[in-house]
Amino acid sequence: MMQSKKIKKISIIIPVYNEQDNIILLIKRITHTCSTLHIKYEIIFVDDGSNDDSSKILELEASKLNKSIIVIFLNRNYGQHAAIMAGFLYAHGDLVITLDADLQNPPEEIPNLLHAAQKGYDVIGTFRINRQDNLFRKVSSRVVNYLIKKILGNNMTDYGCMLRAYRRHIIDKIINYNSRNIFIPIVANMFTRSIIEIPVMHFKRKFGNSRYTYIKLIQLIYNLFACLLVSITKKIKIFKKIRFKLILFILFVVIFIYYFSLQIKKYINSIILIFLCLIGMKKFFFKIYKNTFYKIYKKIYLRPMYVINRIIKKK
Repeated sequence: MMQSKKIKKISIIIPVYNEQDNIILLIKRITHTCSTLHIKYEIIFVDDGSNDDSSKILELEASKLNKSIIVIFLNRNYGQHAAIMAGFLYAHGDLVITLDADLQNPPEEIPNLLHAAQKGYDVIGTFRINRQDNLFRKVSSRVVNYLIKKILGNNMTDYGCMLRAYRRHIIDKIINYNSRNIFIPIVANMFTRSIIEIPVMHFKRKFGNSRYTYIKLIQLIYNLFACLLVSITKKIKIFKKIRFKLILFILFVVIFIYYFSLQIKKYINSIILIFLCLIGMKKFFFKIYKNTFYKIYKKIYLRPMYVINRIIKKK
């Protein structure tokens, strides 16, 4: 069993967009579940520009004597991952759990995530068993998961399930990742190998309508590839910092071998030619990177991920 810091408090982050019929029941179920854990907890709702009565209900619930509820209001709709990032910034738990507000993933699964984290895992992913969604959502989810597996080469089952848990140090690294477009499960997995996936129940939505549309799917895929682009860009910037002295040293070694090793002299011309070609290709690709990808990266990087309008928190 892996050793890790004891979990003294959990933060539950819930992005909300037009979920007026689910909020009160969701709070009751989370509060009841967390009361059985005998551990401190906070519930952070992030209103992602709702245009129904979600904001009013959240404001009313946060104004009650329950100090465990924090509500962050964004000035408009930014999307699920941006809303969660806003919640990360104000979470103080040793373990941070993300959860949708639609009650399709039951809050009663929270103890199972906590138990997995207490075993020492840094990231706890989940996969939905007996998934209760329409055909479009199932197919699009499989497409996204397939693309991620092909690009990244890892074997996580379900990147689309929002019910996940992250240790505090992973959250800190995600916040410091500093990217406008972020696909949280992918970024979290970059910072640790201590990852586990557990099965969770899944239910049909009882109240409200799903916001998952063709446009949302396109935005999700765009966000995914933008996240991968930023990740590659960061790696290229690190690679670019390699000093030219290293290249000179390698060239010196090759010349040394050329004059003092008769056994491989007949192959050395090819080696030098390949080496010079690689240097030329490096300059060529960096020129493309600077003129195209880096400009795209700067536009993505400089835009704010979200703007917070106000926060309600009982002292």
